[in-house]
Amino acid sequence: MRIGSALDPRLRVPTGIAVLFRTRLGPSWYKWHIGLQLVALLVIAAGFGVAIAIVEQKGGSHFTGVHESMGLALFLLVL
Repeated sequence: MRIGSALDPRLRVPTGIAVLFRTRLGPSWYKWHIGLQLVALLVIAAGFGVAIAIVEQKGGSHFTGVHESMGLALFLLVL
C-alpha cells in the first residue's frame, strides 16, 4: 500500500489530467479522465486510512507533527 500511495499522486493524477489535454478519445475522453481521477482518489483515501489505522494500532497520536499535519492538509485538498 505504501508504494501505491506514494506513486498515486505522482502518476495517476497527472495521467488523468493528460487524458484531458493530450488524447483524442473523442466524446469518451471525459469518462476516461473522471475514471482515472476517481481511481487516484480511492487509492489516496485508502492510503490515508491505512496510515490512520497504523498510528492507532501503535498507540501514537494523530496529527501532532509537521509531517502528519501536511499529510492531512494534502488529503483535504484532494477531497
